[in-house]
Amino acid sequence: MRHINYVIAMIALLALAVSSCKDKKETEEVETYSTSATNALVLSFRLQNSKNVSAKLDSVHFTIDPVRGQIYNVDSLPVGTNISSLLTTVSFRSSVRQAKYYLTYSKNGTVQRDTITYRSASTDSMNFTGTVRLEVTSYDGTVTRNYDVHINLNKTLFLVWHFCTRASPTRSPGLWSRAATCPVQAVTILPSAQSVGTTW
Repeated sequence: MRHINYVIAMIALLALAVSSCKDKKETEEVETYSTSATNALVLSFRLQNSKNVSAKLDSVHFTIDPVRGQIYNVDSLPVGTNISSLLTTVSFRSSVRQAKYYLTYSKNGTVQRDTITYRSASTDSMNFTGTVRLEVTSYDGTVTRNYDVHINLNKTLFLVWHFCTRASPTRSPGLWSRAATCPVQAVTILPSAQSVGTTW
């Protein structure tokens, strides 16, 4: 009887050990995947200052949405800002294998496609007038994240009002008359947000 109880106890211990190893393996796999995914996260994104564009480009705040895979500036840049030749500075959660920009834009009526490998000391300017996608690959190469990069600009709307003004009444023999001057135009320019390549 004691022998049977001993065998049952050993079987229970063995089953418990197998279950623990399985749980540990699953946990390790989850942690490994989670770490790999984290390694492909973009922590910050900003533009570099440019004498030809603006000396304050690096102060423009960009929002990073890893769930939707979007990077964009909430506060639009001034109307007329030249975004066809910009440099970026990107930081990541940890070391990544590579980060590449895929650009599609129009130049002289022809669709252009460029692929630029990001480097922290890169001097390759990029054209943001079309669509821009940033692809980040984790250090171990198991995870790739894509971010659509939008640079929002202000555009202008022209609202025109027509109205008349009348001069002070003048006394004429036997009647009153008013001299009217019409029309007079007033033009007001109002800014509104516009994202290049995207309807907001």
